[in-house]
Amino acid sequence: MIPIGDENPTERWPYVNWSLIGLNVLAFLLTAGSLEAVIKDYAFVPARPQPVDVITSMFLHGGFGHLLGNMLFLWIFGDNVEDKLGRVWYPVFYIGCGVAAAVAHFAMHHGSSVPVVGASGAVAGVLGMYAVLFPNHQIKIFYFFAWFWWGTFFISAKWALGIWFAGQALMTALLERAGVGGVAYLAHIGGFVVGAGLGFLLKERLLAGAPPPRARPRVTPLWGRGRPPLPDALDERGAPVYSREAPARVVEAPPPPRPAGWRRGGAGAWAVLASSDEAADPAAAGRVLAEATGRPPDDVARDLGEARGFLGRGLAEADARERVRALAKAGIAATARDEATLRELPSLAEASRVLLLAHGVQAETNLGFLECSYGEIVLLAAGLARRAGAEEFGDEGSYALVLTAFLLDGPRLLFVEDETVGKLVREGWGVAQGLNLRALAVALVNRAPVADRNRGVEILLGSQRHLDWTGLTFDGFSSYEGYTAWLWQVRGR
Repeated sequence: MIPIGDENPTERWPYVNWSLIGLNVLAFLLTAGSLEAVIKDYAFVPARPQPVDVITSMFLHGGFGHLLGNMLFLWIFGDNVEDKLGRVWYPVFYIGCGVAAAVAHFAMHHGSSVPVVGASGAVAGVLGMYAVLFPNHQIKIFYFFAWFWWGTFFISAKWALGIWFAGQALMTALLERAGVGGVAYLAHIGGFVVGAGLGFLLKERLLAGAPPPRARPRVTPLWGRGRPPLPDALDERGAPVYSREAPARVVEAPPPPRPAGWRRGGAGAWAVLASSDEAADPAAAGRVLAEATGRPPDDVARDLGEARGFLGRGLAEADARERVRALAKAGIAATARDEATLRELPSLAEASRVLLLAHGVQAETNLGFLECSYGEIVLLAAGLARRAGAEEFGDEGSYALVLTAFLLDGPRLLFVEDETVGKLVREGWGVAQGLNLRALAVALVNRAPVADRNRGVEILLGSQRHLDWTGLTFDGFSSYEGYTAWLWQVRGR
């Protein structure tokens, strides 16, 4: 199995990473005819260590396969590490990891006269920092068994690079300590550990205030930039079939209004937030707050229902903390937060069509064409929202199942049962028609390794014994939006 790409766009062109790859390739081409003599003079030899040899050995390789493997890993993972460290510190980090790898190898083989060449130690340092900074980003893996069974799949970086590191440790224990083999596995471990260690030390600083990626647009206008809409069906050969004409032009919809639960108070305003779905139930919290405030219980419950999860807004700090204490006495967990610290609620993209691919989701929305990888889904929420004009929840067809997917550095993707035209989903080699929200939730959970989810999604997955939607039924879409605004504060990443 070989990594061939990642779902992690950069903010700028990785000129330094390209330059390092170019220097390695150039050195290989220039030394191809006299490799043995060059290795004799410029490789790192533990028995006679020379500082300059530590540097020169990083740009020498023993063969084309050796070079190709190292440069492939550097191409995939180096651009994102450069993006975070910057063009000045990235080459310093790269060389430093290479030096650390040489030191690790020297510590065990200080008497060896076998020359060591290759960028593996420095590249291992890059892998270590990538694993720490981007543990949940998806890595595309190519696999093959003989000539008849091959394909690709995605796996999170923490698993892909964790398995790679475990393999290096195993080879060190089995082969290198016994003096068998021609690979400096301990150098790989040394470089990886130093890179990962620096990643942990610098992670907060490197990732603080990171803007959303701009290398790949997340939302583009339908039919803009030559992109067609999603097909209405696939024929027997898998080719797209369209039953409608392209619109003459597409006008992007304005951002939807913020739900009631998001409105912030003035300066110094505090909010009380429930800590769980159970604590967010307006009926239970309403009784406690009615006693604490002296207001009629029905009025308090109605206000809480409009913004499920927010148990008070626009309060003075002392009043907010007093509410938290009153709720705690009744066994309802809540926290007081300065409203200025509440997270910005992402814009809403209402899906009209959706296509699930091996690597991610493509959808037509009111904002335009949206695409994201499964690793970018960080939170899934489901609930029942009363349809417009319905009087009672008990009426047949009076409520709709709704599902929201929060994306990393992106909008909220909304699906509504019977309104989302999610009729097409590719599963392996086949095509399944009539995708419903339950099937969509199962597919997204199975493919989104880092996504948190609420109890409504657990019900859709069938992991709840009873289909009890208590606390997850809403008087309308606005009330559900208020709930997702709260959920984003307490569960979003």
